[in-house]
Amino acid sequence: MTVLNPVGQPTLGSPISGGGMKGGAWGAAIAPDGSVWADSFGGAAMSQYSAAGVPLSPGTGWTNGDLNHPQGVAVDQKGNVWIANNYGPESAPGQGNVVVYPGGDPSKAFTISGSGLNHPFAVQIDGYGRAWVTNAGLGGAKLVNTRAAILVGKFGGSITVIGPDFKPVTFSPIQSSSFKWPLGLAIDSKNNAWVASYFSSTVTEIRPSGAVAGVYHLPKTVLPWSEAVDGSDRVWVAGFGTPRVWLLCGADTAACPPGSAAGTILSPRPGFQSAAFQHFTSIQIDQSGNLWLSNNWSALNPPAGGTGIAEIVGAATPVCTPLTPVPVRPSSSAATACARQAMAPLAAGPPVASAPPTAAAAGISKPGGTPGWGWAAIATALAVLAAAAVLFFRRRFARSLPARHGWRTRATGHATSRRDRPHGAETRLRTKPVQAWLVPGMGSAASGGLAPASRTIPISAKASPMMAGASRPCP
Repeated sequence: MTVLNPVGQPTLGSPISGGGMKGGAWGAAIAPDGSVWADSFGGAAMSQYSAAGVPLSPGTGWTNGDLNHPQGVAVDQKGNVWIANNYGPESAPGQGNVVVYPGGDPSKAFTISGSGLNHPFAVQIDGYGRAWVTNAGLGGAKLVNTRAAILVGKFGGSITVIGPDFKPVTFSPIQSSSFKWPLGLAIDSKNNAWVASYFSSTVTEIRPSGAVAGVYHLPKTVLPWSEAVDGSDRVWVAGFGTPRVWLLCGADTAACPPGSAAGTILSPRPGFQSAAFQHFTSIQIDQSGNLWLSNNWSALNPPAGGTGIAEIVGAATPVCTPLTPVPVRPSSSAATACARQAMAPLAAGPPVASAPPTAAAAGISKPGGTPGWGWAAIATALAVLAAAAVLFFRRRFARSLPARHGWRTRATGHATSRRDRPHGAETRLRTKPVQAWLVPGMGSAASGGLAPASRTIPISAKASPMMAGASRPCP
């Protein structure tokens, strides 16, 4: 385990050994008492550390609940630890469950099964104390980077939602044709869930009632693994296949440029790029609006471990970390910048998060219709053709003039403009020092806007970093 201070320097004696960490998985979470929970994928256990970096779990880790290759982990408003017990790529179809440590006590572990749980990957808590779990299904991990990778889409996936009473809710599991190996999941301040589907290169928005609000398409080669929601409810998506970063307008359209709808791509469509970027598996946001990304793989063929952590400085709206559990902005006027949230009671009817998306919402899949970005692409193509025609005739006209007139044509370069920067990129707010807890993972630039300011932070670890997953940002 490696811990970085706010400026990216190792701290607390990093790297920290012990506690049963063996091949870190995707998830990490911070409990109300400041202790840190991280999955030991290879050790089939959970590792626990104090806020000072001292291992609290035994040398073999906590194995209570018959853990088998755990992945995501989250802590709810009552301090219960939720673990996505994935079972790994070598298990049988339909396996996997959710293990809960009540109050963070492994000795009281119990297991939740059924309701579509199938090799769960990520788990996140909403404002009602419900656990949202992505079911990746069997086969994805085995087929990645093989000639049979295209078959992974046949496995689909689903979302299971479990109430604070530890029982699956009535609308669970949630199905969508967009779910093709769903991995990362994030909750916004309105309790909407945002799900990244790897093989469909989509982000699906789900309302608190379980209804699918929209499916937003990214370029086909993105293969998104993870996303994070900032203090303006905008959604930042990290690409694994194409290692770049995309920014989507979230449920709060007032925080986006005029004319934007939920799911509108605010970044350049090819994504923000930087020489510091490698193939990402997680993305998180800190209280100063910095984005932290885990460079998990530096090359895909042949696979090679990533180098350090990439940071985009001050690009996002600041968000309280760790999540408590939904994203909110730090307060500069209250006595406590980031007060812990109480569990909200569910209304009598199904909760509603936001108004239905309009037909013009960019990127929304509409049967029989053209999405907003499609019309934008058509308009852009027409504009390019018109410009080309004008340039052609200007050149013809120039050649027809006498040489003494000295007419010449020249190429012009275009620097990245302010429009290529994320909306609100200059927002900065430092409230208190934060640390990044990084789990050493299993060995597991063409066109586009440039990231406003980015860098690579090397870490002392023998394997590729797997930063805190979507369950809890540990920036």
